[in-house]
Amino acid sequence: MIKTKGIFSENGHAEIWLSDDDRHIMLQLKSKLSFGSLNLYLKSYFPSPSL
Repeated sequence: MIKTKGIFSENGHAEIWLSDDDRHIMLQLKSKLSFGSLNLYLKSYFPSPSL
């Protein structure tokens, strides 16, 4: 659940795809907005070096 004001507010709808591993990286987000839709796709990923 995303709680925020603005374009993702109460009447908004979003679907989020996460990786099925311990990192749960966001792979894709699709959202229907009052003025159209938003589709985000992960194109590349560069993990930070382990500390």
